Amino acid sequence: MPSNYVLQPSSSNDSKSPVAFLYCIDSGGGTYPEVVSRSQADWFQRKSHELNPDSRVPEIIFWHIPSKAYEKVAPMFLFMSSCVGSINKESIAPQQVEMGIMKLLEGSPSVKKQTG
Repeated sequence: MPSNYVLQPSSSNDSKSPVAFLYCIDSGGGTYPEVVSRSQADWFQRKSHELNPDSRVPEIIFWHIPSKAYEKVAPMFLFMSSCVGSINKESIAPQQVEMGIMKLLEGSPSVKKQTG
């Protein structure tokens, strides 16, 4: 069973007010499929609405195995782009399938997206 969790760093001036929500999503590997599942995408959506209903706090999402979308923007050699990837000049090994998380992130006003 994949494990997902949220960290809520807060201001030193107000420990009850988060300055961001950091979502860590288990993208599989080992004995689990290398994918962010539909149930994990649903979990993110529910948790985001619960913790950040008005989308005023920035949300940052991390998972280890890159999405299929990343394969399209990642360079073969890192020194040619600002994309983060392999330091060994390996090809990208993305998740096996896209199950909805990228669509949710694209439509979320509070998710911080890196653009080049």
